[in-house]
Amino acid sequence: MMNQVDRFLAELKGFDVNNIPQVCIDQIQMYITNPAFDPDNIKTKSFAAAGLCKWAIGINKYHLVRCEVRPKEERLAEAQERLHQSKTALKKIQDKVADLNAKLSALISQYDEAVESANAIQLKAKKTQLKMDLAQRLVSGLADESVRWGNTIQELQVASDLLVGDVLLGASLFHTLVLSQRPSVSALWLRIGCPK
Repeated sequence: MMNQVDRFLAELKGFDVNNIPQVCIDQIQMYITNPAFDPDNIKTKSFAAAGLCKWAIGINKYHLVRCEVRPKEERLAEAQERLHQSKTALKKIQDKVADLNAKLSALISQYDEAVESANAIQLKAKKTQLKMDLAQRLVSGLADESVRWGNTIQELQVASDLLVGDVLLGASLFHTLVLSQRPSVSALWLRIGCPK
């Protein structure tokens, strides 16, 4: 493996540090816990071996940190999923609230129109009631007059029945008067026949 350095370096660079099997970590532990497994000590023998030693220690530390971080990342992912679901639910609720607010606004507008219409109808009803009261008073007042008018009509009917005879009688009497007496008798008849 050391003969193919480029391939070995590519494998080290492409090593999946996030998914190291626990079996590998357990095998590394027996080397890392050995006091002789020290990069500074190994550097005196081989720079390449010291580099691999640093890499193994680094991978082990990364794995330990990753073991602590992984549950937190999982909880973070769960929390982010719940947050996403909550935001989705909130958006639906906000949309529903906006829809309900629009409907409420329309209902308030209809209510205001209905109240305005009811007020106009009440005002018209009051005016109509006032007119009816005035008409009732007028009818009551005219009821007394109708009796008097009925009596007057009867009197005028009787007078009209007698009018032709009175005119003939007056004309025949007026004709017999001397010309000088006619104005005074005519004025007297007008006073008697047409009272003011």
